[in-house]
Amino acid sequence: IIRALLLHNNEEFETFCYSLAKDDKSTYRRVLEKEIPNFRLMPKNFSDRKCAEMIADDGIHILVNLNGHTAGDRNGISALRPAPLQMVYLAYPGTMGATYIDYNVVDKHVCPQEHREFYTERLLYMPHSYQANSFNDLYKEILSPENLPKRTDYQVPEDAFVFCNFCRLGRITKELFSVWMRILQQVPHGILWLYKHPRAAMYRLQEAARALDPSLVGRIIFAPPCSPKLEHLKRVSLADLCLDTTVYNGHTTGSDMLWAGVPMITVRGDNWPSRVATCLALCVEMPEMVMQDLDEYEQTAVHLAQNPTELAQWRSRLAAKRLSAPLFDTERWVRSFENGLHQMWDQWAEKKQEREALSDIECHDFGESPSALIKRTEFETFGSLKESLPGKSDQLNPHGYAFGEDLKSAERAAQRPSSACAVRFDIAKSSRANDSQHSGGTGVGEREGPSTLTATKTSSRGGGSGGGGRHAGTTLPLPPPQPPQPPLPLLVDGLPEIN
Repeated sequence: IIRALLLHNNEEFETFCYSLAKDDKSTYRRVLEKEIPNFRLMPKNFSDRKCAEMIADDGIHILVNLNGHTAGDRNGISALRPAPLQMVYLAYPGTMGATYIDYNVVDKHVCPQEHREFYTERLLYMPHSYQANSFNDLYKEILSPENLPKRTDYQVPEDAFVFCNFCRLGRITKELFSVWMRILQQVPHGILWLYKHPRAAMYRLQEAARALDPSLVGRIIFAPPCSPKLEHLKRVSLADLCLDTTVYNGHTTGSDMLWAGVPMITVRGDNWPSRVATCLALCVEMPEMVMQDLDEYEQTAVHLAQNPTELAQWRSRLAAKRLSAPLFDTERWVRSFENGLHQMWDQWAEKKQEREALSDIECHDFGESPSALIKRTEFETFGSLKESLPGKSDQLNPHGYAFGEDLKSAERAAQRPSSACAVRFDIAKSSRANDSQHSGGTGVGEREGPSTLTATKTSSRGGGSGGGGRHAGTTLPLPPPQPPQPPLPLLVDGLPEIN
């Protein structure tokens, strides 16, 4: 999400990033520290209360928890309610089941209406996918075949049909593994390329294959970890077809596959973790990748392996969709998300800060973004632009795309930083001197690395919250000034008082 974090409209949002993890020295961390002025460190020895006080002192309006119930979480910070509105996003695919979380970011693929009753939060529905990514900016080399490796570079047979899955091995059920082995038995030239983690699971899978058919063991190849991520994506591109896991789909790994140009087949599940790949397939406009059951899954895998012309058509469609479909249009996602933040704050003001009166929100879709359109057009025209335009490096953004001088909106999008952050709504820029009294807006918490919170402020410039009004540049309706708020809620018997 690094690119999405840096694409916020700086005239409407002020972004904060709260890092709960130690410095891993990664490039992503360096970008966040450099590009986000409000990058805050929250060392592990800081108590939840001290961290919450930092957030409250910053006047954050909407706090986004990027961990949820995952390793390294600091949900005790959110439980103290340091921000008027709090939401959970991305890391944990499900409800928090906590009264201190007001909103959960979803879409109607992972959370259809019939699942609504299972969520304790109000839902913020993104128009396409809840998932944001930065592939189109950070990993454009994947789009140029001359930048890709050969199978021999990774000890993968040149003449084999390569089925793959790079999720953690713990997601593979006994039933699914049996299906994979039957697929290999029906495709004599096929191999299965898996991720070697955890190692103990690798040995168990080898034993399970040996019990079914000893000849299958040698046709399962285990790949070690690979970094940086760009090299992993290049490696993934060598596969022919991704066989998705079913109980818990490939989420980030599913997007990895699609950006690398590898089609996948998945089964539509009955909960969020098992419906993400369906969402990804629909958001690259390839519903043919979604199966109704494992029988269709097995038949389709075998059919594509035995019909290279049809598989080539799938790959060709996917290659074209990478630069036009909503899944990889980060700016489009950000504009929709910002629209949702505006609606959230409008509700909070209109309902006179009565939490029970808040309702679900549907974010507006503004269509293909200007920057995505330009990238697609220029890539189709010139190919790898950084190499094609060596004398025009001054026109390139940090990720290597050239933009037309007359397209100012795209230039501004290209110049915005990319990273995890927090945003606060500044209801009126003139009120910043009295920000302790006028914190009307939103602080957003997000995760980078093991643990991060983000927050945002908005200004009065940019337009309204509904439909296309704000996008068109109309005036943002201003909530009435709010009275001074205590930095933290009162504690009752050592626990936060949750309203």
